[in-house]
Amino acid sequence: QNAFDDFCSLKKLVFCDDAMVVIESITFYDCPNLEVVMPQAVRWVLDGEYGRQTAIRNRSPLSILETNAFEKSPCCEEFNRYRTLQLSWTWITQKELKCIKENA
Repeated sequence: QNAFDDFCSLKKLVFCDDAMVVIESITFYDCPNLEVVMPQAVRWVLDGEYGRQTAIRNRSPLSILETNAFEKSPCCEEFNRYRTLQLSWTWITQKELKCIKENA
């Protein structure tokens, strides 16, 4: 937590497309100039494309962005929304796998 607290000179954070990222709460607290490029799976979730871009039996692992990981930063609301969607997709994936096993 607070790893980059009030780090005004941090301008851009870019993750590899296939990265699985874990960012704890308020890690990037009050970084007003920060632009973040998340892994592809995160962008798919935010764009509503994760289900179409991944196969039921082979879903890409989703990054974990704790609530308020980017508190008081320009991307805070977007990544808090991702957190809710990520938890939903985790639940859906578990249900899909359970259904596949039961019907095998």
